[in-house]
Amino acid sequence: MDDILYIFSKRLRQARKRAKLSMDELCGIMEPSVSKQTISKYEAGKCMPNGLLMIALAKALNVEIEYFARPFDFDINELSISFRKKASVSTKDLDALKVDIQDDIERYLELETLLGNKSAKLEPLTKSVLKTSDDMRRMAKLLRDKWQLGNNPILNVKELFESKGVVVINTKGPDGFDGVSGMINKGNDIFPVVVINPTIDICERKRLTMFHELAHLLFNDLFDRDLLPKEKEKLCNSFANEMLLPENVARNGFKGKRQIHLPELIYFQQSYGISLEAIVYKLHELGLINDVRFRTFQFLKNTKPFMKKAVSTSMFNESDTMRFEAMVYKAIAEGLISQERAAVLLKQPLTDVQYNMETI
Repeated sequence: MDDILYIFSKRLRQARKRAKLSMDELCGIMEPSVSKQTISKYEAGKCMPNGLLMIALAKALNVEIEYFARPFDFDINELSISFRKKASVSTKDLDALKVDIQDDIERYLELETLLGNKSAKLEPLTKSVLKTSDDMRRMAKLLRDKWQLGNNPILNVKELFESKGVVVINTKGPDGFDGVSGMINKGNDIFPVVVINPTIDICERKRLTMFHELAHLLFNDLFDRDLLPKEKEKLCNSFANEMLLPENVARNGFKGKRQIHLPELIYFQQSYGISLEAIVYKLHELGLINDVRFRTFQFLKNTKPFMKKAVSTSMFNESDTMRFEAMVYKAIAEGLISQERAAVLLKQPLTDVQYNMETI
């Protein structure tokens, strides 16, 4: 009973935070109504509601009743969620995002377990301390070799991750949230998870973010202890940049060029799925352009309409994979879940699931 009470109290608090409701606001929309003191007792784990009030709570918070009894496999607070510079995110928005991420990961891992899918261990690439951009480019080259990518463009990052056992979750979040990653326990398995905001409107930025988060998964325990958080973020970007555009490719394409025209940059953007800004940053990092030319690009980007448009325009098309949806329908076909449960997992009306179950 104590475990049930603990789970219920924590789930209720999470559901209320996801709905961005205060206790008073929750009381105001419940039918039948309850007092703030009662909600407070529920969230403190001092008592449980009766069946009628449980239904009322689920309806008011727009969750299934089973949500209140779902065990916890991990603590979402162990994932360090950061936002882009200049992003202004309220505490309510952050709390709601954390609950959304936890819910999306739990739904995904429920299917992984039901289908008997085993976790994939990300083997360490090094035991050395990492502290420079050169270190991170070296790590990227090792991983490209290990994954047998050569110097070829990566056509679909999400598909690549999933083929290597990295779980990719799409969770919508407020402006400024790009992604987060972590190792998640589920029973005896540990799953590497990357969470991406699907509302990122520039494909190249989404691809860079995914590799940035992979760097955190692989190297967080290896970064030099004296590095500041922003320096670690910079190193993760260097790794991501190298994964998308190998150094050898950049050197072969731009070495010795006294002038670089916009169409040349766009060609590499279209071919390798990396933004113009990231390409120029890499050329500067490798010493292929000097400080003056780098500052010239920054000036043009901030002052010239044609360059502003070029920088903010996506030139790469990467289709999203449907692995999660495929897993749901496989679980239905194997009799592991009902169509009703599938609708909950997919966050879709039951009629949509029934329609998609039609066969030929």
